[in-house]
Amino acid sequence: MLEHLKTFDKSVKRWLVGGQADIKTVHIEHSVENLDFYTWYLSYKRRFQDLPEEEQMKSQPPKERATPNSYNLPLDDLKKAGYKPTTHDSNKDFFEQSVPTDLEYETEKDQPFRAEVDAVLRTFFHTESFKELNIEGWMSRHVLYYGCQTTHPDVFIDVHEHVYNIMRTSSLNSFLNNALQNIRYSWVVLHYVQALVNLLHIPMVLYYSYSNHASRWYRLFLFPITFLFAISILSGRIGFCTIRAALNIRMVPMYEIDEYYQLGEGKNERLNGRKLDVDSQKKMVGVIDPEYLKYSREMCLHIWIVAMFLSLSVTIPALVITNEYDPMPVQ
Repeated sequence: MLEHLKTFDKSVKRWLVGGQADIKTVHIEHSVENLDFYTWYLSYKRRFQDLPEEEQMKSQPPKERATPNSYNLPLDDLKKAGYKPTTHDSNKDFFEQSVPTDLEYETEKDQPFRAEVDAVLRTFFHTESFKELNIEGWMSRHVLYYGCQTTHPDVFIDVHEHVYNIMRTSSLNSFLNNALQNIRYSWVVLHYVQALVNLLHIPMVLYYSYSNHASRWYRLFLFPITFLFAISILSGRIGFCTIRAALNIRMVPMYEIDEYYQLGEGKNERLNGRKLDVDSQKKMVGVIDPEYLKYSREMCLHIWIVAMFLSLSVTIPALVITNEYDPMPVQ
């Protein structure tokens, strides 16, 4: 019980941030290219260090780290003569945009992993690439300038640290918020509608009971109404249903079902060598991941605590303040 209360602050942050129902939007807004670059760098650094020493000597580390003064690096001196930039097709979808096939700068030859580094420069640091990293201009200029001269992993170390900090403080939480949802967008809307209906009932109960000098106990209806309002609004904010969580089930996200349908027509399709019943994916599926089950228990507890506190905060003053013994006004 006390262990679940220690994570209450994380739940509050998720309620404030809210959830996104479209994983494609999450990928765009929270830069999935950061994760691609981060995993590539870790692999590349390990492979470079495994090279024989004579191979590593062909690519010396850069002379300096990236700083705002990197804007002054003579990158334009490395431009290829007669290079023409690729035209951008505005009619293409975001995910259909291609990575440039040519780098506009001359690079050193006979260096280990030169073709791979050139591909990385085109993919993550080219202004016309849809996977260009969202980093400071001086940081990108530093990588392009020294990346054309050497393939040493230290060329990318500053970008690696920057990307890691972004993922640790922002992107990871955003993806987790999306992954932890157990209802689809249509049900999120339904929760908001339920919250609105319950919210409108609160002033109606207060008006009816006070205007008719009714017994204070009529206002006990405020407790379940406020409780349901709080649960609905908090559940809608993060795409999380407490009932499904209590039953250890969740709805399969629509983007997963869409992925199954894209494989072909019919009910039974193959994904990663396994046959899948697409229709069954539209129903509830059981949750067995212990970490997800732990999160569900914590979130249920936190939502119920807030709902209980809010309900008592509304109901108790409504019971204490009464006019049931006052005479009705003369018509």
